[in-house]
Amino acid sequence: RVEMVKLKKNENEHECIELTAGKSQTQLGNVGNDSVTGNTEESVTKYATRSMLCGGYRNRTTGLEYLNAFSQTERKSKLVARVLSRHSRDTQTCETKSRSTEQLIECGTQVQRLDEHKNERDCIKIIPRPYVTYEQMLNTRFLYVQCIQRYVRGWIARRQVMKIRCVVEKKQIEEEEETELTRKKMEERKGKEINRRFEPKYRQDFQVLYSELDTWRQWETERINENASGQAERRLMSSELLAKEIKLLRKIDMLKLDVSKTMRSERIGRKLSKLSEPKKWELSDGNVANVETPFTTRAKELKELYEKLKSEGQSMEERLEVLIGIKYTVNEFDCILTKDIADLIDREADMLDRARCSDTLVGLRRRLSNLFLQFVESPEFNPESGQGTQGSSTQ
Repeated sequence: RVEMVKLKKNENEHECIELTAGKSQTQLGNVGNDSVTGNTEESVTKYATRSMLCGGYRNRTTGLEYLNAFSQTERKSKLVARVLSRHSRDTQTCETKSRSTEQLIECGTQVQRLDEHKNERDCIKIIPRPYVTYEQMLNTRFLYVQCIQRYVRGWIARRQVMKIRCVVEKKQIEEEEETELTRKKMEERKGKEINRRFEPKYRQDFQVLYSELDTWRQWETERINENASGQAERRLMSSELLAKEIKLLRKIDMLKLDVSKTMRSERIGRKLSKLSEPKKWELSDGNVANVETPFTTRAKELKELYEKLKSEGQSMEERLEVLIGIKYTVNEFDCILTKDIADLIDREADMLDRARCSDTLVGLRRRLSNLFLQFVESPEFNPESGQGTQGSSTQ
């Protein structure tokens, strides 16, 4: 039911009040700055439906009613735009629109009653905190910012310290490695120098020994001239120095002789190994094939005989077997060299049959090995040796 109340009002001013569903909306329009006077016209719309009953109770003594409260925001209506035509040829472009929505906000409360028991086990009591002003909030935020900056600066400083520490440790490790490498090089060089003096192998090593011996002799001569009190004592000390020098020279010559023997044996072994190696032929597909020729086979057999002839620590049976094999090999040729080798083989076999000591056969065996080496290196008996000589001379 709608009741309308008409009042008079000035021509320049009017006021309209509308009450709908228990909620009042007032629209006031003023024209000019004058105050409202005279009659007004109001339109009142009474809420037609009954309000939602949430419950409550009434005090019998005072007659006051205590009702449970309930509120809800007004739902917004969605306006659907009328589309004249939904057909379109724009299939490559996607049109998007952003819309914002608001959820319904509901709240409610219920008063306590004496005749009703409520379970408050799951209830949460909210106690308001002290009111904080804007300045207090800024001060608190500034303190938090200072704390964050302090931790961040400490983290940055620790990172820088760790980088510097890593650089320093790396540099220290490199210095230690360099020091260790230098020490090892010095020890290796010192060991080589000592080894050059105890076991000289090359001409430079013997020159170092001779130069050091000459330096030692000069130093001893100066010491004798300074400490000798008389001519006789100086002559005696000089003779002792000369004897020491002769002894040292003899040792150096012995070392040189041993080294020459060793170097000669190694040189001969390398030469014989090179002669007995198979030929390497390059195939059409790029691979290399090892080919055994009759000359390389002959050189390999002579090399094995020479190594057996030079080996030591053989028994009498093994030695006789080696001598018979060499005699059979050299008897294939008739010349002065082969006859001398055969005579030496017969002489050594005769002395072995007589059980002579091996020390008495050193000279005989050395002469036999040298003659057989001439036989092996001769191109007439070892054709591969002649080819190797021609190749080396051509190169």
